[in-house]
Amino acid sequence: MEERFINITSSLLRYGVLVSVTLMIMGLMLMVIKGHGLGYTLGMVMNPSSQINTSLIGLLTVIDGAVRLDGLCVMLLGLITLIAIPVTMIILNTVRFALERDVLYMAFSLIVIVNLMLAVVALPAILAA
Repeated sequence: MEERFINITSSLLRYGVLVSVTLMIMGLMLMVIKGHGLGYTLGMVMNPSSQINTSLIGLLTVIDGAVRLDGLCVMLLGLITLIAIPVTMIILNTVRFALERDVLYMAFSLIVIVNLMLAVVALPAILAA
């Protein structure tokens, strides 16, 4: 069983990073070709002092824009994919620990998942208030 999870984990890392990098490169190419993404020019996005950040762009906007081949949205989808890889690995390992009946590590994994969800969902709402 452990060998199977190791194979799944390594495949998730390998293909997840490949998909993520591909999306980011495609998004960059689309922005260069079109000259903008979501109304922002490439220069505006790449400027270190730019006020553009992910709090201005919601997940539904990213998905809708990626479907319409908006370069910035495709790049952000690649970034979301990259962020989702370790989260998916934590969930996968939680399942693994549950199947192995390893209560201690399953509890640790669940604590990490709860912390991540609080950071992603609750913290932005608290900071916005």
